Amino acid sequence: MIEIINLHKSLDGVEVLRGVNLDIPGAKTTAIIGSSGTGKSVLLKHIIGLLKPDSGTIIVDGVDTSELNGREWNELRKDKFGMLFQEGALFDSMNVFENVAFFLEQHTKLSKEEIAHKVGEKLELVGLPNVEHKMPSELSGGMKRRVALARAIIASPHIVLFDEPTVGLDPIICASIIDLIKQTQEQLGITFVMVTHNILAGFSIAQKIAMLHEGRIIESGTAEEMRNCENPIVQNFIKNIEFG
Repeated sequence: MIEIINLHKSLDGVEVLRGVNLDIPGAKTTAIIGSSGTGKSVLLKHIIGLLKPDSGTIIVDGVDTSELNGREWNELRKDKFGMLFQEGALFDSMNVFENVAFFLEQHTKLSKEEIAHKVGEKLELVGLPNVEHKMPSELSGGMKRRVALARAIIASPHIVLFDEPTVGLDPIICASIIDLIKQTQEQLGITFVMVTHNILAGFSIAQKIAMLHEGRIIESGTAEEMRNCENPIVQNFIKNIEFG
């Protein structure tokens, strides 16, 4: 589904990505783990085309994105991607219905009835029926993430990107969001890509895990393979997160 080839990026004179290579399989969940400040969010922004690499390329479903102009990237983004930003990033001035319906109202010619049906369907899927008229300020942190997930999948994207989906949540709510993401991927069968420093989230959700360290992917594999790998950087990261 996604192939990242020798990706380099410097920001403010600092080399953030230093030759990232990673294959992301379709119809599965891939978690990119690593400590804060290692470039995980920068990598995610490259995958969705919000940042342009200094060199290297990303191939999305057979399309070499390095050859796309701005308009073509916008079309690819609308056709292929949904995204859940850190802490949900809902529009505070819009109610739940307006937040979830925003993409459909802006980019499709669906009728109001069709949009209402899709919004209700997606809110039901994330376990939040009958909350359409609530404002973000009336929602708990966990409810905001559920609304944000409904918004991310409203247009039936091929790929959904998650930027630290559990950050700032207490352990109980965090576990419920992890379960929700896992169940949603299994039900929809689409490609999920998640960047996180939360080992529990990555290891319990993802079929493939890749560790980003100092601008490169240093190891990748299943949760079991990552736990059993001999790379001391991976082992120290896992032990520090799990037991630190």
